[in-house]
Amino acid sequence: MITPGSWALAVRKPNGDIETRSWQRTSLIIRYPILKLPFIRGFITLIEMMTLGFKSLDLSAQLAYEEESGKSWKDNLIMIVSLLAVVALFFLLPFWASKKLIPGIYANNQGLLNIIIGLVRLLLFVLYLCLISLSKEIRRIFEYHGAEHQAIHCYESGYELNPENAGKLDKEHPRCGTSLILVTLIFAILISSLVDTLLFNILGVQNNPVIRTLVHLALIPLVAGSAYEFNKLGYKYQNHPIFKVMIFPGLMFQKITTRKPDQHQLEVSIEAIHAAMDILEPSESQSPED
Repeated sequence: MITPGSWALAVRKPNGDIETRSWQRTSLIIRYPILKLPFIRGFITLIEMMTLGFKSLDLSAQLAYEEESGKSWKDNLIMIVSLLAVVALFFLLPFWASKKLIPGIYANNQGLLNIIIGLVRLLLFVLYLCLISLSKEIRRIFEYHGAEHQAIHCYESGYELNPENAGKLDKEHPRCGTSLILVTLIFAILISSLVDTLLFNILGVQNNPVIRTLVHLALIPLVAGSAYEFNKLGYKYQNHPIFKVMIFPGLMFQKITTRKPDQHQLEVSIEAIHAAMDILEPSESQSPED
């Protein structure tokens, strides 16, 4: 669980005990006010959340199974192979298939090419999540994800924070990272299509895979920032009829990545909230995020 001034981790150990750890944190956005500007803050927040996410995964394994910190060469090799597989499956394969199956589209219509590639990537991502959700271990992770959301809903609603109250609430949350991923993919399709059409089809900039890749890398902060601002507005105005429609796909997307948790999983999430809140100054008390 993460707040603007802290983050905490709760782990159910093999003996049934729940161990918690908490740390104070100061976001770069707070240290450097210029980073609070719209769109910039979204990219910075994304980097910070990813960093804490990977760190918490490593720490949770250490706490649960009393493993030593640090990765072996096998762990690093698996990570490298996994990253290469992601690049090949989600980036290179859709691009190569589009060029082969639709000859001429690469040179004549970059906007349409990006839309096709983006939709294929989105389809592959959804299919990937559906397949891994069949795994017993991944399904349990998704149950903990649901527990996080229900505990946060309980806290934000002002109810007494216990498994009984939390278990009655929705397991989907409009501020979820899963929704942010979906929105980011959609914004990536739209922004890259517009920019590539302008550069390569209208302005006539030389188009080759290297230039195209560099342009898309340069667009990452804009894509991430736009997605963050959209998600932020969606949460703020979640009861407005227009925004209800806009955030609906993200909530439906969470049907894949969240499952109904049991009481023991809710207890862990609640302990994480308590741990994150207990080390905050009174003026810093804000809603936690998973």
